[in-house]
Amino acid sequence: MLHRRKKKLFFKSERDLEDFVWVHLHELFSLRGLKRQYAIKQDICDILAVDEAKQLTILELKNTTDRYIVQQLTRYYDRLITEKPFVSEINYDLPVRLIAIAPTYHEHNLIDQKYSFLNIEFLTYEVLELEDQSIRFMLNGLDQSRHTEILIPSSQDHEENQSERSEEEIKQDKVDKILHHYVKVRCAHKLGLPDVSPAELAASSAKFTAKGSKVYKIQLDEYTPSGSPRFVSVRVPSTIGVIKFWRWVAENVPAAIGVKAEGSTLPIYHTRGEQLNQVDESKLDQVDIEVVDCLVDKDLDILDSVK
Repeated sequence: MLHRRKKKLFFKSERDLEDFVWVHLHELFSLRGLKRQYAIKQDICDILAVDEAKQLTILELKNTTDRYIVQQLTRYYDRLITEKPFVSEINYDLPVRLIAIAPTYHEHNLIDQKYSFLNIEFLTYEVLELEDQSIRFMLNGLDQSRHTEILIPSSQDHEENQSERSEEEIKQDKVDKILHHYVKVRCAHKLGLPDVSPAELAASSAKFTAKGSKVYKIQLDEYTPSGSPRFVSVRVPSTIGVIKFWRWVAENVPAAIGVKAEGSTLPIYHTRGEQLNQVDESKLDQVDIEVVDCLVDKDLDILDSVK
C-alpha cells in the first residue's frame, strides 16, 4: 500500500489511497460509504458517501497533483443531481458536499475553485513516520481549518494483509505499475497530466526497458486545427488487455473520453460512462482471452518482474 521515495512515504497508487479512505470514511468524515467507482453518464465518481441525514458527499481522490479536479467534481455533481440515483439512500433536498483529496494542488485548481459557484473543499494529505516509528495518515484543510490523523498499520501488519490479497488484486497492482510508466510517465505532457520529475522518469525508465508492442489510442476531449478528434497513441506491453487498459485510462486520465484499440475484435471507441453501462460483460471477457492468446514472451517477463 505504501512505498518510500526520497525518505518520504506515499501510497503506491490511487487505488491504494481510495482503499484507505473508503475503509476510514467514518473516522475521517463521519460518513457511510455508498458506492465506489460509480459510473454515471460519461463519468466515474471515486466515492459516493452519505451521513446520518442522507446528505450526499462526492469525494475525488488524487495521488498526484491534477489540474482538472474541480471540473471533474462539477461534472459529477451535475450528473448526480440530474439523474438522482439511489433515491432511497440520498436526500436530494440537502446540498451536495464536494470534497477533493490530494497531496498538493496546482495554481489552476485554486483559480477554478475561487470562481466556481459550488462549494468545493480542498483537503491535503500526507503520510508521516513519527519518532516512535508509527505511521500516520494526516488530512488537513488548505486553511488549516481541520486536521485529522489516522494510524496506518505497520509494515509487518501490511505484509500479513498482502498475503491475504486475491490473485486478481495482485495482478491489478502489476497492471497499475506498468501503465503508470507507459502512459503517465511517457506521455504525461501529451495527455494534460502533471509532468513527472527527472528523477522519477529515470527510475521508471530503468525499470521498464522494453518497448511496448501493442498500440492503443486515447481520445481526448479536444480537436485538431482541422477539426478532427485528437488522439494520443500509446505503446504498452501486449499483456495489457483492451478492457484493463480502458478502465485504467478512465480512472487516471481526466482528459480522456474514449479509447480506440487497433486490431481488437471489439473496438473501444466510447465515452467512459457509456462504455461501463452499455458493453456486454461477456464480450469483455472474450476480448481479454483473445488478447492473452497473442501474448509476447518478453512482455510476460515484464509483468512477472513487477513486484
